[in-house]
Amino acid sequence: MSLSALLVFVKSHIKTLFKYALVGFFVYLVDYLTYLSICNYLHFLPIYANVIAKVVGAAVAFILHRSFTFRQQKTESVRREFIRYAGCVLVNIPLFSMVFYFVSLAALDYRVTKIIADIFSVLISYLQTKFLVFNGKNSLSEK
Repeated sequence: MSLSALLVFVKSHIKTLFKYALVGFFVYLVDYLTYLSICNYLHFLPIYANVIAKVVGAAVAFILHRSFTFRQQKTESVRREFIRYAGCVLVNIPLFSMVFYFVSLAALDYRVTKIIADIFSVLISYLQTKFLVFNGKNSLSEK
């Protein structure tokens, strides 16, 4: 790989990471506000509110990452990508719920617990989304 090809590769991934972070910030607002609403108005236990908020956030994230972050073109791949994305979510919810539980043992405020637990999820979610769901075959984001 030549130096210029390497620079193009790095530049394209930085752009995708930036778009992922931008969408992620918006999705996190949806997730966090859903979580707070469920805790404060429906009076669910925080761990259950977190699961519901994750599902809502995941739905928003799939739509935005597919159309903006990874710019998928072919519509016939939507079903396959959604199945892979749903599989990641099904793995992540129990995993991140365990992290949430262990962070909550520190007896922090439930709002802070969620923020700390969710920091862990960002890198794993990016890697899953980038390489397992929107793997670049129909993507314009890396071109």
